[in-house]
Amino acid sequence: MSASDKKKLRKEQNQAKADAKKSASAKEAAKLKLYSIIFAAALVLMVLVFVATSIFSTGILEKSTKAVRVGEHTISSDMLNYFYIDQVYNWVNQYSDLISMFGLDVTKPLDQQDCPQMDGTWADYFVLSTQEQIQYVYAMCDAAKADGFELSAEQQATVDQVMAQRKADAAQNNLTLDIYLEAVYGPGSEGSTYEEYL
Repeated sequence: MSASDKKKLRKEQNQAKADAKKSASAKEAAKLKLYSIIFAAALVLMVLVFVATSIFSTGILEKSTKAVRVGEHTISSDMLNYFYIDQVYNWVNQYSDLISMFGLDVTKPLDQQDCPQMDGTWADYFVLSTQEQIQYVYAMCDAAKADGFELSAEQQATVDQVMAQRKADAAQNNLTLDIYLEAVYGPGSEGSTYEEYL
């Protein structure tokens, strides 16, 4: 083999090595680009999951969703929950000895039990009675405001006493008041709106 052939062969080998390096480098760049896209997509997905979880766990939807309109008042979902849960609780306590006669099983979901008092479920019954209660309460509040009524010291003391009891219940369960109220009344419940409800 002549010197020029050896030189040509080395040149071809060097070119082949350079081409192989270039090809490997291109493959690495493509792999890096693919990993970057996957990482960015995963990051976006994690942020979306975090935002969605935050929205649902903080009760933002419940606080901003308007559930019922009564006259000039728009009732939010969290406020509706206070009325509804208390309506069910008070009814069950009032008729505790007669519940089975009424056909209500407190161990089953209300929307899965027919209500003999109406054409619908027990959930429908309590929604209807809650709506009636809300209309009554807001009509009384409007009339009271129109007459210049303000809570007496005794009435304010009753509200304060209920709030103190809820705080004590929360503390007994090692919870903040807002987390306790969410456990009882659902997402979006918090001390300030509960006091307004009272």
